[in-house]
Amino acid sequence: NKRQFLDQAGEYYCDTVANYVYVWIEKNGNPNNYEVRGSVIDYGYNGSNYDYIKLQGLKFSEQKSHRILSLTSDHFTVTNCDIINPGGCGINQFFDSYTLFSDSAKFTYNTIKGAIDCGIKARITNSDILHNRISDIAGFYAVGNEGIGTGTAISIDGDNNDAGDNDISFNTLENIGYNGISWRGTNTLIYRNFVKNACQVLTDGAAIYTYTGQDTSSVVAQ
Repeated sequence: NKRQFLDQAGEYYCDTVANYVYVWIEKNGNPNNYEVRGSVIDYGYNGSNYDYIKLQGLKFSEQKSHRILSLTSDHFTVTNCDIINPGGCGINQFFDSYTLFSDSAKFTYNTIKGAIDCGIKARITNSDILHNRISDIAGFYAVGNEGIGTGTAISIDGDNNDAGDNDISFNTLENIGYNGISWRGTNTLIYRNFVKNACQVLTDGAAIYTYTGQDTSSVVAQ
C-alpha cells in the first residue's frame, strides 16, 4: 500500500495523513465517472455465542474482514445471501480451538465471490453446506493487508474428537486459490459438488482434500 508501487489498473493507495485515496483507473479513465467504495466496518455480521440466528436474503459487500462471523453459535443459518469481496472469509464459524465448535449450522443457496481467505470456514457438527456458489477465492489480484489466507472454498473441521456428521453437497466452486473442499470429521457426506479450477495459487492441495487418515465412515460420491 504505497503510492510508488501503483503500476496497473485496479490498484490503489490510501494516504491516511492527507485523507486521499489514489486509484489507477482502467484505460486511464476519469475517476469522477466511477463509483469508488472502501471499507469502514470490519464485519457485515458479528454475532458470536448467539444460538438460533438466521440470516436470509441479505447482501454483504466490501467489509474489511469476514463478512459473517459467528463463533461457537449453534443452529446458525445463512441462506440465500450474496457475500461479495470479503477481506477475510465469506462465512467464518471457525474457532481456533479443538475444544470449541458449533452444532447444527445450515449454509445454503448463498453466493460467495472474491473472498481473500476462505469462502466458508467452520468447525461444526451435524451441519449442512448445500447449493452454494463460491468463486474467485484467494487470487493474487485480491491480496489484502494480511495476504491471501488459506484460500479454500469450503473448509470444514469436526469437533475435538473429529466427529463431523456434516453434509457438503450440490455446491458449485470455481477459480479457487487452494482446495475446493477440505474436511476433517467422521460421517461426512460430500456429494455431487462441481469444482473447476482449484489450486490456482497453491498447488499441494486438490479439488477435494482431507488428511484425517484413518476415517472410513465418510462418503465422497459423484
